[in-house]
Order: sequence, then C-alpha cells, then structure tokens
Amino acid sequence: MKLVKCTEEHTSTLEEWFKDTNMVEFLLDEPPNESLPYLRYMICLDDNSPVGYIILYNIDTINQVADVGIAIPDKRGRGLSFSAGKLLGILVFGSLGLRRVRLRIQGRNRVARRLAELFGFVHEGVEREAILLNGKPEDIHIYGLLKNEFKEV
Repeated sequence: MKLVKCTEEHTSTLEEWFKDTNMVEFLLDEPPNESLPYLRYMICLDDNSPVGYIILYNIDTINQVADVGIAIPDKRGRGLSFSAGKLLGILVFGSLGLRRVRLRIQGRNRVARRLAELFGFVHEGVEREAILLNGKPEDIHIYGLLKNEFKEV
C-alpha cells in the first residue's frame, strides 16, 4: 500500500466516491480554513488501484499541526484504514514535519472512533451538539496524536 498525491487523473474516482451519500455524511463536519493549506492523497494498493483517500487540512506550519480525514469507500473491513494511517503518520511526522494531528469524528461513527483509538489517537473531548446532521444535533469527538506518541510498526 502507498499514498499518492491526488492528481487530475483521480478526479473521476473521487467524484464516484462522493456520490455515496452514506460516506459523505461522515466526512468533514466543518469547512476547512481556506487561508491554510491542505493536501490530498489517494490510498493505493501495490497495483496502483485506489481504495481511498486521506486529506490533511488546516495545515498550520507555524504551530506544526493539522486536521486529518481518512476515507476508505472501497474494500471496507480489511484493515486498509489502519495500514493507511501508519503511512499517514510517517508522512505527517516525517517529511511534513508536523508535531500533532487532530481527528474530528461524529459521535455516531463508532467504527472511526475505535480505529482512531487502535491507531493511538487520544480522545481529548467532545464538542456536544457541535453540528446539525439532517436537522438533528450531533456530537463531535476530538482525537489527537502527537509525534512522540506515533509508533511505526
């Protein structure tokens, strides 16, 4: 598995994935700060077939922090998110030189919350009723991972 920077050739794949309304509901819960940079990577198997993507947004190079999102719309349940998360950690704490990443996960997304904890993210708190989802209040769970907590396996 590898991470590949998104290019125009990935547009049709991303558009197809974004048609999945169930997946889209679990994505970003607040708009990124457009004054800060963002990076998107495709998660590809060794044969270059894309199975998901990672977005780093609100990248603050002064404070060395960023928000991160990960989506694996294809081949769910095969450990791909965990493997991609390891590659993400190597990227953000290595070549990008960040010292902290943050996940914002909807309360009802128990799978993502469990994966965050398995990966080593620390549950830092809950923003109660932080968003409206289909007109209903939804909690947002905040998870953080520091560079010194990341363990390459």
